[in-house]
Amino acid sequence: AIRHRPAARHAAKGNAMPTLTVEQLCPLSEAIFVAAGASGANAARVTEAMLSANLAGHDSHGVQLIPNYMSQAKSGAIKADARPSIVEETATTALVSGHWGWGQLTAAYGADVAIRKAKESKIAAVGMVECNHVGRLGEYSERASRAGLVMIGTLGSAAKQGSTAPFGGRTGVLGTNPWSMGIPAGEQPDVLLDFATTVIAGNK
Repeated sequence: AIRHRPAARHAAKGNAMPTLTVEQLCPLSEAIFVAAGASGANAARVTEAMLSANLAGHDSHGVQLIPNYMSQAKSGAIKADARPSIVEETATTALVSGHWGWGQLTAAYGADVAIRKAKESKIAAVGMVECNHVGRLGEYSERASRAGLVMIGTLGSAAKQGSTAPFGGRTGVLGTNPWSMGIPAGEQPDVLLDFATTVIAGNK
């Protein structure tokens, strides 16, 4: 769907940057991820997530991430061909492993598992492990609200050097630990909350 939306733009202050359409960025991005070892399906999912972030006005979680992701794929921190799977589950819960693949793939898979279980059992809780950067967290809550469900999603990072000081502290020891909530609103636009627990999101 995003292939036919308006152009995704990115500009650096004081430095003219090219403006590319989604139609130009899609095949370019997918080709880069495939060259890094991703399957066509994996490359398409990560590309969709990044371009959706650009089009939502969050360039910080868009195609600017490609160089960093490529570095992680080259170092082995991201397993380019990995696919998520359910490690264990009950009727209302699941533990999903991303096997250190693309975070956008893992988070979408986990969100879809949660949506399916909530529809079947009225409520669900899904946790994810071995998960890399998921991109814009609000994307996954939007999936749930489009399905008529309320979703609360949050992430905790285990960075070696945190960027966030705990309440009353001076030194950063925590990640930005974002939260997102998607709430369907009937005939009105769905409600989406998507924020870091810091003054500004890490990528920004």
